[in-house]
Amino acid sequence: MYKAALITGGTRGIGRAIAESIAPMHKNLCLVYNNDEESALATKKAIESTTDTKVFLYKFDLSNLHEIEGLVEKIYSDVSEISTLVNNAGVILSPGGWMEQSISDFERSIAINFTSVAVLTKFIVPQMIEKKHGRIINLSSTYAINGAVPVLSYTCAKSAVTTLTTALAAELGQYSITVNAIAPGNIDTDMTSSAGKEIIDWAISTTPIGRLGKAEEVGKVAKYLIESPFITGTTQVVDGGQILKI
Repeated sequence: MYKAALITGGTRGIGRAIAESIAPMHKNLCLVYNNDEESALATKKAIESTTDTKVFLYKFDLSNLHEIEGLVEKIYSDVSEISTLVNNAGVILSPGGWMEQSISDFERSIAINFTSVAVLTKFIVPQMIEKKHGRIINLSSTYAINGAVPVLSYTCAKSAVTTLTTALAAELGQYSITVNAIAPGNIDTDMTSSAGKEIIDWAISTTPIGRLGKAEEVGKVAKYLIESPFITGTTQVVDGGQILKI
């Protein structure tokens, strides 16, 4: 059993599904969330009532890049070691014409979807190097592969996450630290639902499997990557084959 996993955006949607999937493998889960305290408490209760894993919750806005070090210090005051880091938190701001997106929205999108991943990893990796063991999983997107102008800042950020993943995998493998990405397609979450029926119908019609993905299907891939010490530098696409048709 691993000591502790840190999951950003870990109390809703894909993040919660990952947390539930990997909880039995870890003594502790450290779940970072932004503002939905009700969902955070529900996730903590669900996991602790069905496993022996202790759940710690941290309310934090990952766009506050200069405060991430303080977040890490607080986490280390609760748990002594992070064995697994899952950079899952993500946000789509102001979808639509990229020319109309404000500079502040673009900056916030890049900060949350990419820069926070790099900064948080920077503060977690030294301890993994010391232990000569670690698992890092970064949530990317199929948009990082085929692009999507209506969510351009999100697309650019997720593409950068994929590049970061391969670069760190090459650097950290010597310490028995694996770094992989998961690129979900259209998964049945609140974020997907907010896109509206027209977009959802299009997503299903262009997916060979013929449905939206389930969050727990992404969770199973995360669990698999944690259990796989010889897989690193990869991007695991979980999209029902949609990328083959668009």
